Amino acid sequence: MLQERIQLRPGNRGASEARGEFADPLVLLMAMVGAVLLIACANIANLMLARATGRQREIGVRLALGAARARLIRQLLRESAVIAALGGALGILLSVADARLLLALVSTGFDNLRLDVPHDYHVLLFTAAISLLTLLLFGLVPAIRGTRLDINRTFAANARGSSGGRTDVQSGRLLGIAQIALSFVLLMGAAFFARSLSNLLSQGLGYDREHLLMVTLDPAAAGYEGPGAIALYERVRQQLRTVPGVRSATLSNTGLLAGDSGDHLAIEGSPVHDPDKLASEWTEIGADYFTTLGIPLLRGREVSPSDATRGAQVCVINESFLRKFFPGMDAIGRHITDMYPTTIETFQIIGVVADSKEHAPDEKSSPRFYSNISHPIGTVKAVTYLLRTVRNPVTVAFAVRESLHKLDRNLTILSLRTVDQQIDRRLITERLIADLAAFFALIAVFIAAIGLYGVMSYSMTRRTNEFGIRMALGASATGVRSMVLVETLWMVAIGVAVGLPCAIAGARFISSRLYGLSAIDPLSTTAAIAVVVDSGVLAGYVPAYRASKIDPMVSLRHD
Repeated sequence: MLQERIQLRPGNRGASEARGEFADPLVLLMAMVGAVLLIACANIANLMLARATGRQREIGVRLALGAARARLIRQLLRESAVIAALGGALGILLSVADARLLLALVSTGFDNLRLDVPHDYHVLLFTAAISLLTLLLFGLVPAIRGTRLDINRTFAANARGSSGGRTDVQSGRLLGIAQIALSFVLLMGAAFFARSLSNLLSQGLGYDREHLLMVTLDPAAAGYEGPGAIALYERVRQQLRTVPGVRSATLSNTGLLAGDSGDHLAIEGSPVHDPDKLASEWTEIGADYFTTLGIPLLRGREVSPSDATRGAQVCVINESFLRKFFPGMDAIGRHITDMYPTTIETFQIIGVVADSKEHAPDEKSSPRFYSNISHPIGTVKAVTYLLRTVRNPVTVAFAVRESLHKLDRNLTILSLRTVDQQIDRRLITERLIADLAAFFALIAVFIAAIGLYGVMSYSMTRRTNEFGIRMALGASATGVRSMVLVETLWMVAIGVAVGLPCAIAGARFISSRLYGLSAIDPLSTTAAIAVVVDSGVLAGYVPAYRASKIDPMVSLRHD
């Protein structure tokens, strides 16, 4: 059964095709931005914890002199507020360039897209609210932890040359693991979207997409209607065949990778009688359609120039149509009747062709018949000519335009693009998601690597005496470096172990936007793990190298 849906939207928001196409992807990308924000906030929280630990003697003195703990917490929060305010202000400034970049990515798939993205107070208030929320969540905890001191133990620890405790290091490591887990989830998502886009671009469409040029005309705008428009179809096709570089030409009512139509049918001799199952998509085509596109003809013949000239009521069916309505039978010579609401047209089947994906790269095989456009179903407005060229179709485009103007200067050319350009246009949403997901994932990994570097550097500083003793007892520099790198990789491994089930669950959530992938994709998982491990090794190597260069005598005197 053919299903149609009506979607209602508030009229005060205006009408926009772009909104419907990009609303869901942008919500998804907003979630990725939120994950990046969490990683950045965890990073800042780590830095604030380390900073508070380094100021324990100062805070202890203030508490000993009678300073109220609440006052110290407010002071630390004000310092965090400065960072949050500066970050929010910088974000607002960068948002102008970000909006233009986003439009540039979208415009690669739409002709002459113009979209006004004003900065209003809603955006400003939202940014301010997010900055305040991050301040409260990730500034308050370090402030409370930094002022929760035992004054006597703090002064005694500082007298021995150390400060803080093991708890600070463990808290930093937990935050570092959380950053790794979140960045791994984003990397997995980016890998899924990239792989899905690659599958869509590399799959077979059932026809040869190379050297194909599409020209969409509007005969009605030039005054051609009814029989006059039908006569024009073949004249234009013959005219385009004479253009230098054009090998063959055909036409259809939709072109490739564009809109589609479907109707209920009455089918002669079919064992299928359920009215709900007697339905099929259809395309109106001209002569040499399958020859020009390279769709294999399996039986019979295709629509010929003589059929086009006399408007013969003939059609060609695809394999799916044959399997569903004529299983194990010969369909050539039988008739199908299209039950269009305003007209009822009967066509004789003259051929069978292979299935192809003419209307969407991820189109599933379904019954379709191809009728003669010279005997249209209903009213045909714009028509699209498909030209097979002997060289790059872009180089033929100008000659095609000139040839049409010679035939009739009043003919309106609605679009002129290659099939490859049309595929890019059709996949703009998938490309947008893949590009931005990769961008945010790389930012997340970069921030997480910085956070991991900070955690390990702080940990190595706290363990200066330990490394000095180890090296004084004969440990090699290589052994110390390996020990630190192993600790770093353990953090990475735990982060990946935490992030992997979350990534698999997320893959199921976005499965409707993935093509040719399952929730567990070995290639995507391996690539994400490799990136996280490499970034972890780079982040941990510098602290490991510094630890291996510690002078035992200096570290022992430091204690």
